[in-house]
Amino acid sequence: MANALVIVDAQNYFINESNKGIPKRIAQVADKVHFDFIIFLKFVNKDASNFVKDLNWKKMFTSPDTDIVPELEKLTKRGVVFRKTSFSAFRSKGFVDFITKNRIHRLYVCGFDTDGCVIQTALEAFDLGYEVRVFEDLCASHHGEDFHKKAISIMKRNAWSIVSNSKEFG
Repeated sequence: MANALVIVDAQNYFINESNKGIPKRIAQVADKVHFDFIIFLKFVNKDASNFVKDLNWKKMFTSPDTDIVPELEKLTKRGVVFRKTSFSAFRSKGFVDFITKNRIHRLYVCGFDTDGCVIQTALEAFDLGYEVRVFEDLCASHHGEDFHKKAISIMKRNAWSIVSNSKEFG
């Protein structure tokens, strides 16, 4: 059974003063721990999305906002990048086929935003029967620590076994 580090939306738009250290820590864990695969999910908005139509959120269409952060760019050469237009990685074209083809059953999830795409990806993975762990210390919300903590609390409440810490790997 293969495993994958799933890095959700580690893109320029989502980085700010409160979470700018997370990408470097993700890179350190990826260099130190053996993962069979490294998978990046990259959110790119589109004009017809509900983000635009319903929420009037007109961000994340082009570079530099949609670019993977510089601290993780080198890892994209070792990994694979999937573009998504929704909260969940499982709605990304090619993602499910890739993990199925490569017999990936254990997903280690980290990235941004804990209160959006990370929680949606993790809970959907859980629902679909994957073994999933969210690295609490390698996630953040660009809306601040309170949103991150609330999302972690929701995951612990609904699927307590999925929240973990990268330090468990030594």
